[in-house]
Amino acid sequence: MIKEKLRDLSINSMTRIDDVHILDVYVGLTIEQKPLIIVKTKNDISMPKSTKVIKIEKDIQNGMIKYYFYLTENKYSDMFLEMFEDIIEYSRTSNESHSSLKLFVKRLLMWMYLFAAKKSTLLSENQITGLFGELLFLDTHMIKQYGGETAVKSWYGPYWGKKDFELNAHWYEVKMTKYGCNTISISSVSQLDDVNDGELIVYSYSFTGQSNNNLFTLVEKISNRIESIETVILFFEKLGAIGYEHRKEYKDLSFEVKSKHTITIDNSSKIIRRSKLSSIIEGVQYELRFKEMKGDIKNGPIRF
Repeated sequence: MIKEKLRDLSINSMTRIDDVHILDVYVGLTIEQKPLIIVKTKNDISMPKSTKVIKIEKDIQNGMIKYYFYLTENKYSDMFLEMFEDIIEYSRTSNESHSSLKLFVKRLLMWMYLFAAKKSTLLSENQITGLFGELLFLDTHMIKQYGGETAVKSWYGPYWGKKDFELNAHWYEVKMTKYGCNTISISSVSQLDDVNDGELIVYSYSFTGQSNNNLFTLVEKISNRIESIETVILFFEKLGAIGYEHRKEYKDLSFEVKSKHTITIDNSSKIIRRSKLSSIIEGVQYELRFKEMKGDIKNGPIRF
């Protein structure tokens, strides 16, 4: 649809892409003969930052806001147009302008991370597995319990925090372990030893064939659940801090989560304590037989 509209345009002109869409979205052609997309709206909304490939500008006149999306390199024109075809279709599912604009921006964020992908090395299998566990807990517990904004803000795993999640003097540490394994690795004393009580979450998993239980799909589901655009941006920033780029290759590794152990860690828990160690010991790593600790067990499969 957009390509056909673009063919009929002269330089420095524009036309509305779809007359029945709730959003006023236009395609134009710059002096440099590069395509651009324009959204006219009365709704102000946070937009992602410009990248080397896509430049985003905002203009306000007489109460009307125009968002401009420029393609900086013509070699990406096919992908640029495909991207906005998809975004327009995705945002069509709402008949209310502000809601449709939010869908527009959420879909835009995902596409821009694809554009920004440097085709660098993917995360390792261990990194993918660990991130999947954290996001599974974020999706199935934290967002459900506290809402998207609070849940994402409480996620400190990407910043190498002592705990994966910290909120209201309570913490959560998430582990993934192969199904049938009785132990988990504790990489430092501070992972579990804390002045505040917390919870150790252990997911037992196995790899499975092609399914939707993969990292790529889980990232998309979480971003769609979050209401605030600012929080979606923060979510992707935290993913970027880990080294995650929203690439379809992350669909290739699928998980079957077979059980979830929730173990309360308090003063009575049998873990290594910093206060019990000699001052000359700098670091400790150990294996913990988590199945011998008291806790709640939920047998799976556990899906998101």
